[in-house]
Amino acid sequence: MTLYIQLENGAIFQGQALGYFDKAVVGDLVVYQGMTGYDKAMTDPANQGKILVMAYPQVGAYGLNMEDKESSRPQVQGLIMRQVSDHPSHFMCEMNLHHFLTYYKTPAVAGVDTRSLVKLLREEGPLRGVITSRLLTSSKLARLLEKKGPLEERQTLEKIGGEGLRLGIWDLGLKKSSLAYFKEKGYELFLIPPTYTAEEVLDLDLDGLFMSSGPYSPKKDRSQEIKKLLGRLPLCGVGLGAQELALSLESRLEKMGAGVYSPSYPIRDLASGQIHQVNLNAQWAIRDLGPGLEALFESVEGGWVQGFSKDHGDLLGLVFDPLGQPGSGALGSLLDTWLERVEARHDNKR
Repeated sequence: MTLYIQLENGAIFQGQALGYFDKAVVGDLVVYQGMTGYDKAMTDPANQGKILVMAYPQVGAYGLNMEDKESSRPQVQGLIMRQVSDHPSHFMCEMNLHHFLTYYKTPAVAGVDTRSLVKLLREEGPLRGVITSRLLTSSKLARLLEKKGPLEERQTLEKIGGEGLRLGIWDLGLKKSSLAYFKEKGYELFLIPPTYTAEEVLDLDLDGLFMSSGPYSPKKDRSQEIKKLLGRLPLCGVGLGAQELALSLESRLEKMGAGVYSPSYPIRDLASGQIHQVNLNAQWAIRDLGPGLEALFESVEGGWVQGFSKDHGDLLGLVFDPLGQPGSGALGSLLDTWLERVEARHDNKR
């Protein structure tokens, strides 16, 4: 079946249906820059509402399985690629990309001129578009592009039993790998809905609060709630959580044009000068830090702040994912160090 990709700027691309297709889907087209990691990128909650355009020409070479996912199912609206590998090879492979997409009823388009599409998105930034089986009139396309469905989010507080620290996780779009990291520590965990107020968070009597990545743009109302928590308990934010933490501390954020969706984005450690390749999923960047914040990492290109701290490390913000998934988790020790400070404060309260 021939499928068309119609963009808000009038551009049209076409390819062949892969997996499941029932009706037209709408989303923001963004470029995923990794050679691998398509399984985790598709299932990352931070990619809700997006249509991923794969920059690397061949997708699916190592297949998929039900274990290496960042959530229970694909979060993207659709997937666009140049070429699909129908015969994957990997010792953990359970199915190819076509079967995975069909099982989860996720549309995809193969055979697309992704070189031209990626270039267009680089020049014009993220564009909304429609994957459809027939070309739409301009008026119908406009009506579809206006539709934005509600993003799924946690609705209730969930407690996961453990010992020692009482650690809160403000679930803005928590990845499975991040939750697994904290579970391995054996702490008593509280998964907190994004709608919670500062007062509701404080009522949980937590030793520390981790704010996860997520699919939203930074919200001023939530940053105001975070501001009420400053100095009350150790805080750590990753991805969107770091951006909202920075916003609460009077930092200046700016839109990053086409955004960055890469498992190997280069950043510089400002203390050592060492370059690291990290997983970055962001449309917003921190341009200027608020008073009292210390920059830890910056983008090699652009000079955007990628990590910051305050209060000798009790407050930590990392715009990238230190655990990788996909990508290197070499900077996961940053979370270990923050947790050590939380544990030290916990012990001192006894």
